[in-house]
Amino acid sequence: MSFSDDLRNRILILDGAMGTMLQRGLTEEETLRAYIEAGVDIITTNSFNANRISQEDNGLADKASQMAFEAASRARKVADSAGRKIYVAGSAGPTGKSLTLASDADDSAYRKYDFDDFVNVYREQFDALIRGGADIILTRPASCLISVNP
Repeated sequence: MSFSDDLRNRILILDGAMGTMLQRGLTEEETLRAYIEAGVDIITTNSFNANRISQEDNGLADKASQMAFEAASRARKVADSAGRKIYVAGSAGPTGKSLTLASDADDSAYRKYDFDDFVNVYREQFDALIRGGADIILTRPASCLISVNP
Protein backbone atom coordinates (compact mmCIF):
# COMPACT_ATOMS: atom_id res chain seq x y z
CA MET A 1 0.00 0.00 0.00
CA SER A 2 1.31 3.49 -0.84
CA PHE A 3 1.54 6.50 1.43
CA SER A 4 -1.35 8.14 -0.42
CA ASP A 5 -3.51 5.02 0.06
CA ASP A 6 -2.61 4.78 3.75
CA LEU A 7 -3.34 8.47 4.25
CA ARG A 8 -6.78 8.07 2.67
CA ASN A 9 -7.66 4.93 4.62
CA ARG A 10 -6.39 5.49 8.16
CA ILE A 11 -4.93 7.96 10.60
CA LEU A 12 -1.14 8.06 10.41
CA ILE A 13 0.83 9.11 13.48
CA LEU A 14 3.89 11.34 13.00
CA ASP A 15 6.77 11.29 15.48
CA GLY A 16 7.59 14.12 17.87
CA ALA A 17 10.38 16.67 18.07
CA MET A 18 13.73 15.26 16.90
CA GLY A 19 15.74 18.22 18.23
CA THR A 20 14.24 17.97 21.71
CA MET A 21 15.15 14.30 21.97
CA LEU A 22 18.71 14.97 20.78
CA GLN A 23 19.07 17.75 23.35
CA ARG A 24 18.05 15.24 26.01
CA GLY A 25 21.05 13.10 25.07
CA LEU A 26 19.52 10.42 22.86
CA THR A 27 21.22 9.60 19.58
CA GLU A 28 19.41 10.00 16.28
CA GLU A 29 18.89 6.23 15.99
CA GLU A 30 17.69 5.90 19.60
CA THR A 31 15.21 8.71 19.02
CA LEU A 32 13.82 7.15 15.84
CA ARG A 33 13.54 3.73 17.47
CA ALA A 34 11.82 5.20 20.54
CA TYR A 35 9.19 6.81 18.35
CA ILE A 36 8.67 3.58 16.41
CA GLU A 37 8.29 1.63 19.67
CA ALA A 38 5.72 4.23 20.75
CA GLY A 39 3.68 3.34 17.67
CA VAL A 40 4.30 6.06 15.11
CA ASP A 41 3.77 5.43 11.40
CA ILE A 42 6.07 8.23 10.18
CA ILE A 43 9.53 9.12 11.44
CA THR A 44 11.19 12.43 10.64
CA THR A 45 14.75 12.89 9.44
CA ASN A 46 17.24 14.99 11.38
CA SER A 47 17.60 17.45 8.49
CA PHE A 48 15.63 20.54 9.55
CA ASN A 49 18.46 22.94 8.63
CA ALA A 50 20.31 20.75 6.13
CA ASN A 51 20.33 23.33 3.34
CA ARG A 52 23.06 25.60 1.98
CA ILE A 53 21.58 28.89 3.21
CA SER A 54 21.03 27.65 6.77
CA GLN A 55 24.52 26.12 6.91
CA GLU A 56 26.37 29.16 5.51
CA ASP A 57 26.92 30.73 8.94
CA ASN A 58 28.45 27.44 10.13
CA GLY A 59 30.83 27.27 7.17
CA LEU A 60 29.14 24.05 6.04
CA ALA A 61 27.11 25.17 3.03
CA ASP A 62 28.96 22.74 0.77
CA LYS A 63 28.07 19.85 3.12
CA ALA A 64 24.33 20.58 3.42
CA SER A 65 23.19 18.23 0.68
CA GLN A 66 25.23 15.38 2.16
CA MET A 67 23.74 16.14 5.59
CA ALA A 68 20.22 15.79 4.17
CA PHE A 69 21.12 12.59 2.33
CA GLU A 70 22.72 11.01 5.41
CA ALA A 71 19.80 11.97 7.65
CA ALA A 72 17.34 10.33 5.25
CA SER A 73 19.55 7.26 4.80
CA ARG A 74 19.80 6.72 8.55
CA ALA A 75 16.07 7.15 9.05
CA ARG A 76 15.34 4.80 6.13
CA LYS A 77 17.59 2.13 7.66
CA VAL A 78 15.79 2.38 11.01
CA ALA A 79 12.37 2.37 9.31
CA ASP A 80 13.22 -0.69 7.23
CA SER A 81 14.33 -2.63 10.30
CA ALA A 82 11.11 -1.93 12.24
CA GLY A 83 9.24 -5.07 11.19
CA ARG A 84 6.27 -3.06 9.91
CA LYS A 85 5.67 -0.28 7.39
CA ILE A 86 7.21 2.97 8.63
CA TYR A 87 7.31 6.03 6.38
CA VAL A 88 10.23 8.45 6.39
CA ALA A 89 9.45 12.17 6.29
CA GLY A 90 12.34 14.29 5.08
CA SER A 91 12.34 17.39 7.30
CA ALA A 92 13.00 20.80 5.74
CA GLY A 93 12.81 23.90 7.90
CA PRO A 94 13.09 27.61 7.20
CA THR A 95 16.44 29.06 6.21
CA GLY A 96 16.43 31.81 8.80
CA LYS A 97 16.92 34.34 6.00
CA SER A 98 14.40 36.69 4.42
CA LEU A 99 13.54 37.58 0.86
CA THR A 100 11.80 40.78 1.92
CA LEU A 101 14.05 42.32 4.57
CA ALA A 102 17.14 44.21 3.50
CA SER A 103 20.37 42.23 3.93
CA ASP A 104 22.40 45.41 4.43
CA ALA A 105 21.29 48.24 6.73
CA ASP A 106 23.19 50.75 4.57
CA ASP A 107 21.50 49.61 1.35
CA SER A 108 17.79 49.02 1.84
CA ALA A 109 17.39 47.69 -1.71
CA TYR A 110 20.05 44.98 -1.38
CA ARG A 111 18.93 41.39 -0.93
CA LYS A 112 21.55 38.67 -0.61
CA TYR A 113 19.09 36.02 -1.86
CA ASP A 114 16.33 36.04 -4.42
CA PHE A 115 13.40 33.70 -4.93
CA ASP A 116 15.34 31.47 -7.33
CA ASP A 117 18.08 31.01 -4.72
CA PHE A 118 15.51 29.67 -2.26
CA VAL A 119 13.94 27.41 -4.89
CA ASN A 120 17.33 25.96 -5.81
CA VAL A 121 18.38 25.46 -2.18
CA TYR A 122 15.17 23.64 -1.30
CA ARG A 123 15.28 21.60 -4.52
CA GLU A 124 18.80 20.48 -3.60
CA GLN A 125 17.69 19.54 -0.07
CA PHE A 126 14.54 17.73 -1.25
CA ASP A 127 16.50 15.81 -3.90
CA ALA A 128 19.05 14.68 -1.29
CA LEU A 129 16.28 13.61 1.09
CA ILE A 130 14.54 11.62 -1.65
CA ARG A 131 17.80 9.97 -2.75
CA GLY A 132 18.41 9.06 0.89
CA GLY A 133 15.07 7.28 1.14
CA ALA A 134 12.43 9.81 2.23
CA ASP A 135 8.89 8.83 1.28
CA ILE A 136 7.51 12.29 1.90
CA ILE A 137 8.80 15.81 2.55
CA LEU A 138 7.71 17.63 5.69
CA THR A 139 8.19 21.38 5.38
CA ARG A 140 8.06 23.69 8.33
CA PRO A 141 6.78 26.08 9.59
CA ALA A 142 3.94 25.37 7.16
CA SER A 143 3.90 21.68 8.20
CA CYS A 144 2.98 20.57 4.71
CA LEU A 145 3.40 16.93 3.75
CA ILE A 146 4.36 16.25 0.15
CA SER A 147 4.27 12.64 -1.02
CA VAL A 148 7.30 11.81 -3.15
CA ASN A 149 6.62 8.10 -3.56
CA PRO A 150 2.86 7.81 -4.20
